[in-house]
Amino acid sequence: MNMMPRQPDDIAARVLVEVTTDAAQVAEQWAALEPFGTVFQTRAWLLPWYRLIAPGFGASALFVSVIERSTHRPLMLLPLCRRRRHGVVTIEFPDLEVSDYNSPLQAPDFILTPEETQQLWTAIRQALPRADVVRFDKVPQTISGRPNMVARLDWLQEMNLRSWTLTLPPTREEYVDRVLRKKDRKEQQRKRKKIEGQVGKLAFFVATTESEGREIFQALCKERRERFGDKNRDDILGDATYLAFYDAVSFENWGPHISLAALKAGDKIIATLFAVCNDNCYCLVMHSFDLALASLSPGIVAIDEAIAYTIDNQFKYFDFTVGNEGYKQQFGVTEGVLFTGVYPLTMTGKIYEKARRSAKNCGKFLEGLNRRVRNRNSLPRAEGSTPA
Repeated sequence: MNMMPRQPDDIAARVLVEVTTDAAQVAEQWAALEPFGTVFQTRAWLLPWYRLIAPGFGASALFVSVIERSTHRPLMLLPLCRRRRHGVVTIEFPDLEVSDYNSPLQAPDFILTPEETQQLWTAIRQALPRADVVRFDKVPQTISGRPNMVARLDWLQEMNLRSWTLTLPPTREEYVDRVLRKKDRKEQQRKRKKIEGQVGKLAFFVATTESEGREIFQALCKERRERFGDKNRDDILGDATYLAFYDAVSFENWGPHISLAALKAGDKIIATLFAVCNDNCYCLVMHSFDLALASLSPGIVAIDEAIAYTIDNQFKYFDFTVGNEGYKQQFGVTEGVLFTGVYPLTMTGKIYEKARRSAKNCGKFLEGLNRRVRNRNSLPRAEGSTPA
């Protein structure tokens, strides 16, 4: 490991910052801090990521540890990766479209002031291996209700992308009566009545064995192929690398960290849900439905059943994770803020960031121009007038 030299007048006087590329060297720290992160920073999620997804994108593992100097107690672990893209070496979270939240594993009592947060970032930055930029995306503002230190870095900005979480009440009755809006409650009742009128009585089924899980996983893949078509970029399970990853996190260590569930009409699966779980949070990663029944909203009914299931099983949160899809608003969710940012480390990194910002601003300009043109062309013309 590379160890930060002591800097007595700042946060580094109290902590050690260490960097390694070997997951085995941080195994004990990871195990100790894992309960305090999101499900997307667990070993069950990230070890398959480093093994299966990283090689295809030229990425390699990188771990940053923050350790209490006096006791050697782990305070924070940043599971990261390092990769080269378009000639630029980037340090980022292990994501590449699969990790909905990117966050440190952070001890609950490790709380810093804004000034201390920036000091710690300086210590981390000095300990990092050579790279051109650090790029963080989808960083949640809080982790299980606690402030996320990384989200407080002064070079991060708020994203337009949001997360959506439902805080679960103790009973289904309280959820229906107090959490759901009246119009949403009526609409869900209407959808359930309509679909049952056409396909018969519904049953919600959660896999308890690997064979049951595989049946639902295969149904999920089939439903998505039918919805998106073969080799459609919108279907992440249509890519062999990603398919291998989701198969690995589901079945290599079959257990309660993955929930595969289905809505059934008789013996027929009509909707599927894939969720990642910890002790108190059910994170819905993806879901799908039988395309032939799309007009009957089987996916919405399946989510409603899943919420009832999580309440009965004493989960604290039902997390719809990231994405601004309108359907999430039907379930009494609370909006969460996410952050993003790029921190240049070299002149190449500064040039890259300037070019990225220019391209982003150009994209916004063109989007606005197209919108103005569409609005102009949609204006009613006076009788007898001709377009300019």
